[in-house]
Amino acid sequence: MLVIKLLLTPVLIGMVSLAGRRWGPAISGWFVGLPLTSGPVMLFLALDQGTTFTARAAEGTLLGLISVASFCLIYSWLSLRVGWLGSLLVSWCVFFASTFILEQFSMPVIIAFALVMPSIERTTYDISDLCHYFRQLYAPLLGRGSCRSIAAWGGLRHVYICRFLSDHR
Repeated sequence: MLVIKLLLTPVLIGMVSLAGRRWGPAISGWFVGLPLTSGPVMLFLALDQGTTFTARAAEGTLLGLISVASFCLIYSWLSLRVGWLGSLLVSWCVFFASTFILEQFSMPVIIAFALVMPSIERTTYDISDLCHYFRQLYAPLLGRGSCRSIAAWGGLRHVYICRFLSDHR
């Protein structure tokens, strides 16, 4: 069981990478939108700890996306004005502050989901407006609304978007 836990997520990510090489970034982007890291973790939590614990973990995962969205939004705003280090430090502070605040609340998963979706939608909208190059790259492939929907559906591809913004400003 330990071997499966250790290998499942890397194998899934590797398969998506191979799909991207074979069929291109549009198909790979759809696969990356799937919960390839959090999904297996939730499965193993449910098997090991039970459904009550897993429901709380799912709530925390969803609310954590608000913190990630806050990080991306602040980083993208600041990266246009200050260097990467200042952007990174302030974004981390916002991430930790929002995480601390969100940890104080407990709510059903459906309410957490309802809170997460507008924050992700707003963040991806602002990020796409802030970075002209990002919009030029992905809008012809999927259309502007589709890019936002895919990012929201997949839990906001925060690492790639923030890295992209810092590398191409």
